[in-house]
Amino acid sequence: REILNEQQRNPLTIQERKKIHNRSNTLKQRQRSYKHEIVQRDIDKRFTIADIKNILRQHSIKFCTINTSVSPATKKKSLYIGIKNKNLLSNYKEQTKQLFTTTHYKQYKHVFRSSNFKDDRRNGYQRRNQTS
Repeated sequence: REILNEQQRNPLTIQERKKIHNRSNTLKQRQRSYKHEIVQRDIDKRFTIADIKNILRQHSIKFCTINTSVSPATKKKSLYIGIKNKNLLSNYKEQTKQLFTTTHYKQYKHVFRSSNFKDDRRNGYQRRNQTS
């Protein structure tokens, strides 16, 4: 009877076990990353992840994870910012209230496009593919 039970159970292969292990660990890691998060609804669609990270760094907001999603029903873009330090969460929420709007996008791109900004190393911006 024990032999029948073992045959019916169909043990998983090493690859299948590894896949299940990776999936469960990824979910746990994602859960830790978003344990303390800021959710910004209806942000300007033109902000890229790189733009968002640059803006957060300029405002000295320490984040661990950034993600965006677009609602299929309303077509509005939402931003999810994972924060590690829960003590700074309320402070960061206050700082980000006015960020990522259409008005903010226009201001951000205007400053980013100006030649003075690109030449100013104090802004933390170093132009890539610069030819000497």
